[in-house]
Amino acid sequence: LKLRPESEGQDLETIVRLADGHLNTAIRLCENVDDQLSVVFKKWMQCCFIGNGVETMKFIADNGTIGRESQKAFVKYGLHFYVEYMKYFAIGNIDMLRLTNAERMSVQKLRNKLDFENLEKIIEVLEHMSKAVERNASYKMLLLSATIKIHHYFRSSYTTTAKAG
Repeated sequence: LKLRPESEGQDLETIVRLADGHLNTAIRLCENVDDQLSVVFKKWMQCCFIGNGVETMKFIADNGTIGRESQKAFVKYGLHFYVEYMKYFAIGNIDMLRLTNAERMSVQKLRNKLDFENLEKIIEVLEHMSKAVERNASYKMLLLSATIKIHHYFRSSYTTTAKAG
């Protein structure tokens, strides 16, 4: 994969994890993913957490026109990230996760900001996005709808945690 010209400048570690051992899938991801998935996803999650409408609309304008394969890869990355986070939530051992060091730091920061119930709801939102992308739904509308829902889940978790503490 490293020797292929389309993989130059790509986040190969993430792409290999997303491809789950399938070389053809990894090659397709390299051909169709322009930005580093983890960086863009982290930026989106910050928009979801903060809930600033102006920043959210700017993010959607900047990232809402990517190609369909890139959309699929983005949503698949999000599902991968949150499934790994769910493992961390259940097990508590960060070393068992298939994540980069930067992603592990993000997971540790999320630990106090997202409860298990809302984590499941976020995964459901991402699964819905995945199906909708397959059916050629408007990606900008999907991002906006998902951002609003995920923001609500973050706020709900934060309020619940604050009440419990």
